[in-house]
Amino acid sequence: MNVNDTDIVRSLLYEAGWQETSVEDQADLLLSNTCAIREGAEQKVWQRLRELKGRNRKLRRKRRKIVGVLGCMAERLQENLLQDGLADLVVGPDAYRDFPRLAGNLMHRYDDDVD
Repeated sequence: MNVNDTDIVRSLLYEAGWQETSVEDQADLLLSNTCAIREGAEQKVWQRLRELKGRNRKLRRKRRKIVGVLGCMAERLQENLLQDGLADLVVGPDAYRDFPRLAGNLMHRYDDDVD
């Protein structure tokens, strides 16, 4: 299920002009695709988000990453993820089609804040 969702989001981002990189330091947008069906999966996501938040704090403002969370866990825990500041963007499966626009708007807003 996550592979399929990842492929959908990847395709939508490509169509919107985004490019993929396997080098995290080169990325502007870091995504975690979640599914809390398997035991321990949710804890891994929380741990990864705390790790990304810690790394992001150490970066200069202009190089900070946008952290997005996708999937069923994101949909279920949207308020917690945003309130805790662990994610900048939280999108459930029903909103994937709108994801490139949301990410683009957030990217532009961050760019404006830095300038």
